[in-house]
Amino acid sequence: AIEAVVSAMTRHADDKGVQQAACWALSHVCRLSSRYEEIRQNRVRAREAGAIEAVVSAMSTHADDRLIQSDGCKAFRSMTGGWRGMRGEGAVLVVLEPLDGSRSPSQGSNASSAHRCSLDAA
Repeated sequence: AIEAVVSAMTRHADDKGVQQAACWALSHVCRLSSRYEEIRQNRVRAREAGAIEAVVSAMSTHADDRLIQSDGCKAFRSMTGGWRGMRGEGAVLVVLEPLDGSRSPSQGSNASSAHRCSLDAA
C-alpha cells in the first residue's frame, strides 16, 4: 500500500487532492498500529519507497496549500519517529529552509507553513 501511495504522488504531482490524501495516508500508516514492529517496518518501507522525497515534492509544489503543508509535516514525523528521528534526513533541510530567511518575501506562505510545522512538533 505504501508503494502505491508514493506512486500516486509521483503520477499526480499537480493534483492537490491526491497529494494531501497521500500525505495524510503516509502519516497514519507509519504511526497507527497496535504493534510497534509493524510501525517500524512501515517507516522503513516508506523511506525505501521514496515517500520522504515524494512529500518534499508535494510540499514544494503546493507551498500555498495549508492542508498539504500540515499533513506533510505529520507524514515526516510519522515516517521518522518524530523530529529527533529526522536529524539525519535531508527532508528536514527542505522543510525548514524558509525559516532562515533565504526565500524571497513573495514566498511568505512557505515560511509561515514551515514555522507552524516546527511548532506543531514541540
